[in-house]
Amino acid sequence: SMRALDASVERRAPHDPNPVPVNDATLIEGMKTYVMACAECHGNLDKKPSQFGVELYPRAPQLIMHGVHDEEWQTFYVIKHGVRNTGMPAWKNLMSDIDIWKMTAFLSRVNNLPPAVQEEWNKAMQQH
Repeated sequence: SMRALDASVERRAPHDPNPVPVNDATLIEGMKTYVMACAECHGNLDKKPSQFGVELYPRAPQLIMHGVHDEEWQTFYVIKHGVRNTGMPAWKNLMSDIDIWKMTAFLSRVNNLPPAVQEEWNKAMQQH
């Protein structure tokens, strides 16, 4: 269950603040990484559920539709280390910590993005 996951993350994850400066550029980079690596399971920018993600067991949380309500250190830890016995892989060997932090910053603000980032989002939507 998500509660068990939260307890395990709570125990293991360092409670580090996000070292990446939060600005339009880093949020846009985080968004692009998300679209490339995560959207297939966790939902694309169109805010519709991912058909693939909802068929996984357990279901992949639909992050774009529902937002991310965890602390940034929790989100970072889960992306970096993955979640055992689920479809969520560990990205630590494929992605730098800085890229994961940028994506974490984006996800934490997905419902409240600055105008320049929202504009990039709209542009990305028009390309699909």
